Amino acid sequence: MILTGIAKGKFMIWFTKDKWLSGFEDKDPIIQLFLINEWFGTVGYKISIISRYIKDDFGYRISINTGNFSQFGFKTRTEADKEAILTSNDDFNERYS
Repeated sequence: MILTGIAKGKFMIWFTKDKWLSGFEDKDPIIQLFLINEWFGTVGYKISIISRYIKDDFGYRISINTGNFSQFGFKTRTEADKEAILTSNDDFNERYS
């Protein structure tokens, strides 16, 4: 799982008790990223992934409302999603530890 610490614990509570779901580890990796992104939205983190095309260069930009974080240079949507989740995970764990 990509989440660690307090974020992982809070996410699993949301996933199993609030959503009444099970088998997170058995879900497709893209669905896992989607679910984690959805959970971050419920705790105040708006993760935004935007595609961009500048001078024959296509890529993605991530931004996260918490801490005004923004970063360019991701070649794939999945790479951008993972980095946004890792950044949000670190921030969440620091805030709530």
